[in-house]
Amino acid sequence: MPLKYGAPGQRITLGAEQSGTTVRLTVQDEGPGIPESERDRIFEPYARLDHDQVSERTGSGLGLAVVRQIAEACKGRVWVEAAPGRGARAVMELQAAPTMEPFAATPEIA
Repeated sequence: MPLKYGAPGQRITLGAEQSGTTVRLTVQDEGPGIPESERDRIFEPYARLDHDQVSERTGSGLGLAVVRQIAEACKGRVWVEAAPGRGARAVMELQAAPTMEPFAATPEIA
C-alpha cells in the first residue's frame, strides 16, 4: 500500500506497551515530521498542514480529529511528538482494562 506522507521505502512502526494501569499505543514514521507549532492544530476538524493543502495528497482532515474524540471518550488522550531521528510519533494513552481473576468453567457455564 502506498504511504501518503514520507519518502518511498520509509518504515512505519507500531508499538504498544502497558505501564501499570495505562496502555500506550504509538505509530511512528520516518516522514518529514510535524512542526511543534502545528502539533495541536492537526487534531482540529478539517485541519491540514499548509504544505499539504497545495499538494496532490487528498483528505479532508478529519482522521486525527476522530482519533482525539475516541481517545477522550475513553478517558484517554492523544498527541504527536517528534520521533527519534526523523519523523513523527502519534501517541494514544488509555486506561488499561481491569484484569479478571481466572476461573474454572463449571458445567452450568460450559
